[in-house]
Amino acid sequence: MRPLCREEVVAAAREEVHRRVTRFQQLAGEVPAMCHHLVLAGSQRAAVDTCVEVMAAWTRGYLRAFEHGLKRGAGPY
Repeated sequence: MRPLCREEVVAAAREEVHRRVTRFQQLAGEVPAMCHHLVLAGSQRAAVDTCVEVMAAWTRGYLRAFEHGLKRGAGPY
């Protein structure tokens, strides 16, 4: 297998990041129904909501850092 050029690596990394962010968004959208199905108490639901919010913030930060690194000519590879 031949080594990938920078453009190919960047494209593959962008695709993977996009795939993971999209999957997170899909799963986060399923959380309310799952909490309802599990009949979580208010405090339990609040804990789940906080976890999802923290993960969403981390994902946004990761995505910004990733894109910023690409603009600088650096990257997470």
